[in-house]
Amino acid sequence: MTARAVCTLGLLVAAVSAGPSPRTMVLMAVLAAAAGWWAEGQLPLAAGLVVILVWAEHATGTSAPRLLVAVIGLVVAHVAAHLASSGPADLSPDPTLARRWLTRGVVMAGLASLVWAVLEPAAGWRPTWAWPAGLATAVAVLLAGLLVLRSRGTQPGPSSSDA
Repeated sequence: MTARAVCTLGLLVAAVSAGPSPRTMVLMAVLAAAAGWWAEGQLPLAAGLVVILVWAEHATGTSAPRLLVAVIGLVVAHVAAHLASSGPADLSPDPTLARRWLTRGVVMAGLASLVWAVLEPAAGWRPTWAWPAGLATAVAVLLAGLLVLRSRGTQPGPSSSDA
């Protein structure tokens, strides 16, 4: 199975897990197929955002186990889109690059599973400060990562070795 097909499949799994209407599912199937076909551009990102919007519209209960399925589907689609965009369609990805991105995907899926397992028992507990605290934590982590990169003398973004 090619990375482009895996990208399409990951997006479809993420969308189906929300339980959308048949009309929405047809739209998602077309969008997921297009994202897999044109994995080099921004279409996979747009398809992932549409999946999130489908979840916001159709899903009931954000702590359901199918939310974890959707998150893992999005991670799989992201990793596959990156590998598919790393070269021409008929060229296999570089094994080192593939191992790096597969490792990242497994770590992200594992972290998502851990977060879900920790938050699932507390599903009824909704403090008003949770979203602002989570957003502040995410921004702090991103800024800390940027500071670490700058202290090493590297800049975030594509490097000549990724090309």
